[in-house]
Amino acid sequence: MKFKSTRLFYLELPAFPLLAISSWVTSIYTDHARNLLCANGLRWIFTSIISNFQRLPLAEGILLLIALSVLSHSGLLQCLTSRPTLKQRRALLFTLSVLLLILALVGALTFLPPYVLLNFFGGIDHSPLTDSLPGLLFLTVEALSCVYGFTSGKMLTLSDFSQAHSHFIVKFAPFFIHLFLLAQLTQWVKFAYFL
Repeated sequence: MKFKSTRLFYLELPAFPLLAISSWVTSIYTDHARNLLCANGLRWIFTSIISNFQRLPLAEGILLLIALSVLSHSGLLQCLTSRPTLKQRRALLFTLSVLLLILALVGALTFLPPYVLLNFFGGIDHSPLTDSLPGLLFLTVEALSCVYGFTSGKMLTLSDFSQAHSHFIVKFAPFFIHLFLLAQLTQWVKFAYFL
């Protein structure tokens, strides 16, 4: 894994000066390119470092990693794919009751007055329900995994919960550096060539 990550750096890092030089050369011969090495280009590079990275759906990716990590460490995935023991079946039943409670709560907030999760016209299109769906799915997976992990005995201490939430993030941390560099390169190309 380290070797592949290092190989990727050998491709990414030279791309920055090559892109800057090619934008300079291209801007000399055509009006359809901006020079990254001129004052305006350098100003844009330094002022857009954070905004370039913010354009990625990074929050969604991190929440997905957390949800998958907790789902995996709680044992819920293994329970659903294999023959569960008596303790696991009891934990699964308790988890199912929590799922029904969550669905009832979302249903009540949607279909009972004051219709909190419906839009202004009483519909579902562009409503708080559809806008919050990724967050609701994350919280549901999170809650169900934690309930199952606790009731099955796999996640009992605070350390267990912490490790379950952070395992995949720690595992994939090197790729966030590559995402940062690729986000910069992508935005440099868009800026230099009016894409």
